[in-house]
Amino acid sequence: MLSLAAIRKSYDSAPVLHDISFAVDAGETVALLGPSGCGKTTLLRIVAGLERADSGSVRFAGEPIDTVPAHQRGFGMMFQEYALFPHLNVADNIAYGLQTHTMSPADRNARVNEMLALVGLSTYRTRRVYQLSGGERQRVALARTLAPAPRLLMLDEPLAALDRSLRKRLQDELVPILQRVGVTTLYVTHDQEEAFALADRVALLNAGELIQYACPEEVYRRPVSAWVARFQGLKNVLDGELQEVGTVQTAIGWCITIVQEHRAQNADHRAQ
Repeated sequence: MLSLAAIRKSYDSAPVLHDISFAVDAGETVALLGPSGCGKTTLLRIVAGLERADSGSVRFAGEPIDTVPAHQRGFGMMFQEYALFPHLNVADNIAYGLQTHTMSPADRNARVNEMLALVGLSTYRTRRVYQLSGGERQRVALARTLAPAPRLLMLDEPLAALDRSLRKRLQDELVPILQRVGVTTLYVTHDQEEAFALADRVALLNAGELIQYACPEEVYRRPVSAWVARFQGLKNVLDGELQEVGTVQTAIGWCITIVQEHRAQNADHRAQ
């Protein structure tokens, strides 16, 4: 459904993204995971059409969209700040995204009700934004983003501003919502637990490079480098010397391993 090929981006001659390539299947949720400053949000903005890549291409449903303006892509983006309108109530905030759609007032009202039910806020229609908790605002922002039925949903660290207990609860609530809607989703986060809980696949970035792209279980069980293992908080990382294919000498003895060649151009072998 979505494919990125050799995406590069620099600001003031400082490289931010280096040859990023991966594909996302229809209805799949992919988490862009990595430390702050690794290029996650820049990549999301390129997909959204808010930034232009220096080189490379973005295709959606088989068609190139690099020159398509952001407002013509049919994508929905939810920012970390939520950007709700304080002078509008909950229902009007959700309906705002439908203004560019040719809909009757009755159809628009029905769609707002559908979105309120989806995020569990059916009784909040007339509430003002300042009367909502952080978690409730997050759900209103999600409902507003989903109301126009976007072809692609993009979420830029939507839970980052919430406290840990609320973030965990809303994280659990997001999973069935995304599954019910079935929209292809890009989800930016620096939180490993969040990415693994929500995503079908994880695109792990560091310093502008795509380090590993796999399902959460594969990333956890078979990290392609010591950096990936340590980024996940794994402590059982041992230095070792590769003796021959499949055998590594470590401080605690010999290990039989799977050896993968990572970035073959500089023969950087990683032993798992």
